[in-house]
Amino acid sequence: MALESQIASLTSVNKSLLSANQTLEAENTDLSVSLAASKANQGRTLKDLRSIEVDLKKEKKKVSRVKQEKKKMMEAAEEKEKKIVEEAEEEIEKLKIDIASLALENHDLHSTSSLSTFHLEKSDIHLTSSLETIHELRQRGYAYEKQVKRLKVSLDDTRAKLAHISTWNATKGGIYTPEARRLYRQLRKAGCRNFELAVRSCAEVFGIQVSRFMSRRTGGRCIKEGGIYGLMQLGREIAAVPAFGESTDGTTIRGITQECRHINLAVPSYAPGVDDSDPSTWTPTIRFAETAPALDHTAKRQFEGSMELGAKIAKTYSESPLAKRDGKTMDADDYFRKQVSQNMDHASDGKKKFNFTREKKLEVVYSDLGREAIDNMTKDEFLQARATITEADILKAAGITAHSLTTAKREEITLELLEQRVGEDFFATLPEAEARLLKLFLFVGCGSHKSLNAFRYGVVEMRETWKREGLQGPCDLGNKSQDIAMQIAADNSDSDALARCVESCPRGGAKLCDLAGALFRHKNHETGYQDRHRIFMEDRKHERYDIPCSEASRKFADVSNTRYQSHSYASAELLVFRDDYQDLVEEICDGKTKRGTNHLESNVLKGLQDPATLTELAAMALEGLCLSWPYMGMIRSPHENNFVDALSPEMIELHRRILPFTENIALHPEILLDPQTPRDQLTIDGEPFLDQTIIPTLRALSNDLPYLNLMISAIFRGSAYGWSRFTPEYKDDPNDPQCIASLTPAERERLGPIPMTNDSNEGGLGSLKNFLDSSPSSDAFVFSAHARVQRNNTEAFAAKHCDDDDQLFVMRLARVEDASGEMKRFRDEYSRLQKERAEAALLKEAENKRKKYAETQRLNTIGIVTDHDEILGMTIAQLKDQFRNHKNIQKDKFLAKVTQSSIKTKSEWQSTIIAAATRLFVEPLLSSA
Repeated sequence: MALESQIASLTSVNKSLLSANQTLEAENTDLSVSLAASKANQGRTLKDLRSIEVDLKKEKKKVSRVKQEKKKMMEAAEEKEKKIVEEAEEEIEKLKIDIASLALENHDLHSTSSLSTFHLEKSDIHLTSSLETIHELRQRGYAYEKQVKRLKVSLDDTRAKLAHISTWNATKGGIYTPEARRLYRQLRKAGCRNFELAVRSCAEVFGIQVSRFMSRRTGGRCIKEGGIYGLMQLGREIAAVPAFGESTDGTTIRGITQECRHINLAVPSYAPGVDDSDPSTWTPTIRFAETAPALDHTAKRQFEGSMELGAKIAKTYSESPLAKRDGKTMDADDYFRKQVSQNMDHASDGKKKFNFTREKKLEVVYSDLGREAIDNMTKDEFLQARATITEADILKAAGITAHSLTTAKREEITLELLEQRVGEDFFATLPEAEARLLKLFLFVGCGSHKSLNAFRYGVVEMRETWKREGLQGPCDLGNKSQDIAMQIAADNSDSDALARCVESCPRGGAKLCDLAGALFRHKNHETGYQDRHRIFMEDRKHERYDIPCSEASRKFADVSNTRYQSHSYASAELLVFRDDYQDLVEEICDGKTKRGTNHLESNVLKGLQDPATLTELAAMALEGLCLSWPYMGMIRSPHENNFVDALSPEMIELHRRILPFTENIALHPEILLDPQTPRDQLTIDGEPFLDQTIIPTLRALSNDLPYLNLMISAIFRGSAYGWSRFTPEYKDDPNDPQCIASLTPAERERLGPIPMTNDSNEGGLGSLKNFLDSSPSSDAFVFSAHARVQRNNTEAFAAKHCDDDDQLFVMRLARVEDASGEMKRFRDEYSRLQKERAEAALLKEAENKRKKYAETQRLNTIGIVTDHDEILGMTIAQLKDQFRNHKNIQKDKFLAKVTQSSIKTKSEWQSTIIAAATRLFVEPLLSSA
């Protein structure tokens, strides 16, 4: 378009120059005609003057003749002659006058001729200048014509190029280009579903034609290719760093266990112009590794999953052209050799998996040291060391019989055992500092789960405190079935059944929060009154309390999905706006076609009106206000991919301050509502309360909340116990290798920053659930490939460090993985395992039945002993037989909930059996009497 505009402009200029040339030529012609006319007029004037002179001469001759005639006719005609003379003189005078007039006119003609000559000369000069201008314009016009011709040729070429680039061809040589593949991944990252429609619509707006775009299947393979790039990136980054940490978590989605893994390490920015090999430019970051289905959530399965991940990363990077260009490789053992920390939930399986990983790390360390020591051995030393490996050691390591063990496998196992043994001996000789650095491996629990579990301990302690103090406690909030069972037990006057129903019936502030969450924010988004709750509470909070609409329209706390601190947030909400929530429930019930409350709504109203339940809500809200909420704000980073370092002095000081803080409030609960209490004693961070409405509300309701200080003390006492259990790594014990206090400066430097929370895995599993909900036919492996690209800055890495060879490698590997059917293999393995478990369960059930029958027969053979003296002479084993007989065969209802472990001494056993024998034989006699 720009070239066409330029050509049109040049054409217009050329036309203007031609028009100016024609105008000048016309002016020159007019001047020439005017000059010729002037010359012609001058010629006519001179000719008239000559004619007059000729006439004058004729008259003079006539006068001469007349004089001659006069002389001849003097005598005869003097009078006539005189008259003629006079007439002639008069004529002469007239002629003189005419001559004078003609002379004057001649002078004017001369003046006009001079002026015409001047104008003519000026016109000649102007004409000469015009001719030169015309010549110059003609030359310029010729040049413009040539330029126009060249521009037309260039315009044709440009139009051809524009037509070429206006049609985007996503393929080259029948293969989709890296740019097209990257575009598909970016569109997928943006949440696009119909990729071809998106590409064609955008191309149409930009004036571009699209020849064709890839199918969904090819696009899915592009997603897998992005995941392979992500594995190459992780391998390259792990190979470059001296150490890294791993964090894991798992959950069940659609009945299948899903494991999520992240890696925290220092990584380059991959920004243009930055030297990625310079460690000073690296930033500690959390990298997404994978989500993968697992057969179960045992520690062994988790450990095996980490081993498979490390092997996959190492294999992908080491076999890539990128590794050859870098001159590096990653060994599968590097995943454990360089791993120095783990971050996960405080669960027994996590600790066990940590121990598995630590053992594996030590094996790798011993193998490295043993391999190095063997390389330096002489032949005799090697043979002597090899002789220490016995056949029993080989078979134990192989786990198979000697007949099925090949010679090559035997030698491989022998060498591995030798490396381990030699390496372990060599490790014992290392200096302590070097040995500690090699085996450095630290467990840091998730801070969010520390707070969550400590809060739970506090809630449990409140429930136990009601019982321990013999207080009535909160009202029961059981479901409809439990209420019916209690009613039946009461109608039948069955006190034991009624007591068991009351004991099993849920109650308390936490249960009320659960019920309110089910009513105002149900987890399936279809049940409940979510929108009605938001509309009602937004209007009520804005009108009554002048709360901005942006804050008043918040959803109810997501207690149905057990979000962090959701119960404490729900407690504060229900406590501060208790009257409004009662009005909301009543309005909902009044608005029904059939007015009245259902069981859920009636339980919510009952809980909001029960003083003891409100007391628990108050204690839960205070625990969140003073401890949990500010703590969560301190351990979480507001920036994506950044994290708070668990080893920082601030975190160490914070976790050492929590226990004294909670214990102080547990001992002095009254300080929370005392206006004179210093602020640093009220919150763990010493800052003002995050919610300024809770304390005034509690001061106003304190007289209506029974045993408020007792419950505050209980929840903080339970929380203190929880914090003491979940912060062992922050204890000030330099002698404990799992304590941060025992770390040397070199060990701290090697550990690097460790995330304070495990939120990355929690979020990864949540994203996986949403992904599977929106893409039911997909699986966790596809999500892993997509998430690596989306979260790990993989596109920047690929654009900066990968070339066509890497693209070809990735495409081939993606096809191999696509054909391998990872998810199908998992399903087959899962189906096989489920069948094995079902068969094992049937066998176990049959075995249990057989054992139970045999035990019953044995106990029947033994029989019931009623003689007290004989009972007192029995051994513990015999007393246990009598116990089982009374409990399992005679169905003694008093022994139904008694376990053998609860009976500690022989005297207790004897008294228990005597009492059971008495009930068996005496009570029926008494009842019949």
